[in-house]
Amino acid sequence: KHAGIGTVDVSGAGGTSWVKVETLRAGSRERELGALFADWGIPTAATLLGLRGLGLELIASGGIRTGLDVAKAIALGAHAAGMALPVFRAYREGGVEAAGAYVDRLVAGLKLAMVLTGSRDLETLGHAPVVLGGRLRDWLVAEGGA
Repeated sequence: KHAGIGTVDVSGAGGTSWVKVETLRAGSRERELGALFADWGIPTAATLLGLRGLGLELIASGGIRTGLDVAKAIALGAHAAGMALPVFRAYREGGVEAAGAYVDRLVAGLKLAMVLTGSRDLETLGHAPVVLGGRLRDWLVAEGGA
C-alpha cells in the first residue's frame, strides 16, 4: 500500500498453472521439473486471508468456478472475483447463449449463498462468519495464523 498499490488480483493456485503452461513449451529436462512442480503455489483462499487486513482492494481469480466460490472469496476478504476458463468453456460448447447461461447460474449460486448466510449485500457477505478446515486450515497453521 505504501508503494501506491490499491488493488491486487490474487490469482493463487487453483486457476491457471503457469508452471503447466511453461512445461508444454519446455524441453525434456524442464518437463520433468514442470511435472514435479505442477501443483506448486499458494491457494487463492490462503492468500486472501493473508492480505485481508492490509486495506487493499482484493480481486480473487484463481480457481473461481461457481457462485459459491465467489461467495467464499468475498467472505474471505475479496471485493470482487474473476474467472476465464469456465466462461470460455461454456462459450466453446454453446456460444454466447451458453456463456450467458453459465453466468446466470453463477449469479444464482452467489445469491443463494447470500440468502443462506443472511447477507443482504456483498458488504454484509464480506463480514459473514467463516469456518476454515482441511487444506486451508493447514496453510494457516503453517503460516502461524491459526
